[in-house]
Formats: sequence, C-alpha cells, structure tokens
Amino acid sequence: MLTTSYVYEKLSTAVQSLATNTENLQTRLEFAYTGALIRLTEDDFAKADQKKLFGEIKEVITAIDGNSELGSVRATLNKMSDDAARELAKKVFELYTSILR
Repeated sequence: MLTTSYVYEKLSTAVQSLATNTENLQTRLEFAYTGALIRLTEDDFAKADQKKLFGEIKEVITAIDGNSELGSVRATLNKMSDDAARELAKKVFELYTSILR
C-alpha cells in the first residue's frame, strides 16, 4: 500500500484536471485517469468502500478494449455519453473527498 500522501497527490491531480481543463468532460476524464489515477490500485486505499469505489471507476473507464492506436480508456470515453461521463466524474470527486475525512 502506498502512503496516504501519494494517493492524495494523485487524486488531487485528477480532480484539478477535471475542474480546470477546458476540454470536454470525456477528455478531462481521460487526462485525469491517464495522468494520475492510472498509477493507483485498489490496494492503495485503506478503506473497503474506497477500494470498491476505485475499482468501479477503473472498471467503467476501461470497459471497452482498445487497440494499438486507441487504448481502452480513450475507446471507452469516445463511446461514453455525457450523462455517464458526469457520473464517472462524480465518482472521482467522491473518492477524493473520502480520503479527506
């Protein structure tokens, strides 16, 4: 398990990317995941609910198999509706706030 400060750093980077990037939400989610969250695993979280939530985020964002030109994250997000993207962003924020408690 990584230190809490490392997990916080990666989640902070992801949330900051979601909040400040000017691209569409799917692209912001791609940056948040590939730029920060991809470096984490479920084992990096201390609490069972955090592990579960991170697993859900990872499962959703990598749901579609990609190819050499289009990885699974981008392939998934290219097919994701705006509503589904908002729900996924909400989960990332929820995970971030859960480590602040």
